Amino acid sequence: MLNNLKELAEVSGSVHYSFSNLSPREQEICTLVKNGATSKEIAEALGIAPVTVLKQREIIRKKLGLTIKSVNLVTHLRGLQTVD
Repeated sequence: MLNNLKELAEVSGSVHYSFSNLSPREQEICTLVKNGATSKEIAEALGIAPVTVLKQREIIRKKLGLTIKSVNLVTHLRGLQTVD
């Protein structure tokens, strides 16, 4: 599964979300989160620490205006439209 996540992260550069205020790394993480990867799996796929992934998810939530903790990030991302 790790190889699939790496491939997905590499391909994510061609995906442009309907919001432009996310960095390329944040967009990679969004793609992986949207496809059901755990923070640990994301960290392994991208070669970063799990705590970094948690911080990035927090930043993504803030940038997307998801300050209410009851809103699930995965559900929110799956509901967004992507453009190839």
